Amino acid sequence: MNLTQQEELIEKQKLKKTQDFIDNEIKESEDRLERGFEDYDFDDYADDFMKAALREKFSQRIKNLKMVRRKPILCKSRFCREWR
Repeated sequence: MNLTQQEELIEKQKLKKTQDFIDNEIKESEDRLERGFEDYDFDDYADDFMKAALREKFSQRIKNLKMVRRKPILCKSRFCREWR
């Protein structure tokens, strides 16, 4: 399938918008890791465990976002009915 110049421009704009969104999510997650989790209200017993779990969650989120940022759009499919 060949795209026209206008269709290609629209797809590039969508890609840029998606990558900007992912960049913003990465930045917010990294900021959260830097700030720590002191503003969460845990009881004393669960405090260390919950902080470690949240750190792991945000670290994994950052890793996943960075992985998909390069190719956030998998494919564009067009379906048609086969007429016989």
